[in-house]
Parts: sequence; structure tokens; C-alpha cells
Amino acid sequence: MKKIKFTNKNLRFFVSFFIYGFVIFFLFSFLFKISNKDENKHNIVTSKNKKENKKENKNKIDISKLDFEIKVGNPKKVISDKEIMDALLKSEDEDIKYILKNKDKLDDSYFRLLYNNISAKFFIKDLLENKSIDYYIGESVPFKRKIPYYLQWDRRWGNKVYGKFNIATGGCAPTSMAMVISGLLKDHNITPIDLAKYQDYVDDFGTDWGYFINVANFYGIYGRVINKDKELYKEELKKSHPIILNVKPGDFTSVGHYIVLVDVDKEGMFIVNDPNSPKNSNCKWSFERLSPQIKQSWVFSKKE
Repeated sequence: MKKIKFTNKNLRFFVSFFIYGFVIFFLFSFLFKISNKDENKHNIVTSKNKKENKKENKNKIDISKLDFEIKVGNPKKVISDKEIMDALLKSEDEDIKYILKNKDKLDDSYFRLLYNNISAKFFIKDLLENKSIDYYIGESVPFKRKIPYYLQWDRRWGNKVYGKFNIATGGCAPTSMAMVISGLLKDHNITPIDLAKYQDYVDDFGTDWGYFINVANFYGIYGRVINKDKELYKEELKKSHPIILNVKPGDFTSVGHYIVLVDVDKEGMFIVNDPNSPKNSNCKWSFERLSPQIKQSWVFSKKE
């Protein structure tokens, strides 16, 4: 066999080949690392967005599954606590069964809430288990109206004290007021937590009517009492002036309640933000259906 003889020329060739190979390897490794970093960054952003989207749905209410109705005719009749309990006892929902096992820890207002809003089971479970969720800014349900939608029993604030109650069971007034002020000022940092701080206006029977005009004034909002009148309501709503209604037992609760008129359509049907019911808020209401339930009306506008 003939031996290969290495010369200086051969040596220079192999050294050059090795150096070029190392440079190419390093270059490809560097490019791969950058590409992988960008992909990881994309994944992090995607995960962050998913987390943010998850936050928007903490109350677990799917708008697409809410019933839509045109509410005309007479208000519905109020059903008894016994009828409510009988209906809940027939439920096969495991969360409802768990809540009923702990019914001695709750008063009747929670069962009425649950009967009318099955999604409230998550808030009630939080209450029973002494749990809370991370606070975030945004609507309770993303209806995306000019006036934001807040729920009394939102898991962020439902258990906050309001008078002898909490916001979930007795805070329809501050929740309605929070929607109005937040919407007019375009400030989503204003929530029922802020409006529930005015405890001087609440007693065993609910929120005093003086609350609305006085508290609105603190925020630079002009509020005034207006007559119950369909054309007047329509005129104010077309100016983007929300109207808070105090209503009797009927479609909205078994006791007194506050809701917000936020808009009116071309057919003269009213859009409501009911702080106790996403379902009611997803319907359209005739003035004739609302009228016999209305006790008082306040309209609000931003001070010039």
C-alpha cells in the first residue's frame, strides 16, 4: 500500500477546511437559536392572550347561549321560595347539589339568585368555600355597549359588604350606578366596589333614593328625576343619557330592584342592563311591559 505523504500544502488545506466548517456550523446554530427564540416568544404571547381571554370569562357566562326574547304583555308573576327550592332539588347539576347540601349556610336570596341565574353557582361556591379570584378590569359579561355591564354577583366583588347585605344580594343600586358613571366617564376602573362605599344611603330596606343624585354629583355627573314617559325616555336615550329605574316585584326580582335603561331601538323597544340578570339584559323590552313595574326614574348626563 502506498503511504500518503502530508505536506505543508495538505496541512493548510485541512486547517482551512476545519475553520470554514466550524464557521458554517456556528452560523447555522446562531440562526436556529434566534428562530427558536422568536417561536418561544410567539408562544408566550399566545399563552398570555389565552390567559387574558380566560380572565374575561371568569363569571363563565356565554352570551351566545343566553335566550333572546322580545318582552311584551304583562309582567311575569313572582314565584314563592318553596317553588324555587322544589325546582332546584330536581336539578342534576353537581354544583347545585353541592350548594343545596350547604343550604343551612345560605339565606333564601341565594337560592332565588341561583334559580334565575344558574351561572351564579360559581359565585355561591366561592362564598361557601371562602375563595376569591384575581381582580381584573372589564365588564362582567362583554355586551360591549356604551354603558358597560356589571353584575351584582360578579366573582370579583359579589361578596363585598353593602349595608347588612353584600353586593350580590343587596347591591343593585351601587351596581347600576357604577354602570352609569363608568359609561359616561368612559372609565372602566369605576366598579360597584367604589359605589358601594357610600354606606350612609343604605338601611335594612335598601338604598335611599337620595343616593343617586348625590353620589352622581361627586363624580361630576348630573342626575335628575324624570317622569315615567315613553317619549321622554326615548329622547334621553338617543342623547346617550342612561336612565336608572326603580322597579317593583315582577320581571326583575321578587322585591324592589334597580335596573338601567341603556338604549332604545328603531321600533321603540328598550335595552336594559339588569345588574342581577344577563338573560334580562339580552332581551328587548316594550314600554308597556316595563311601565306598571316602574316606581321612579333618574336620568344622567356628564356635566359640561
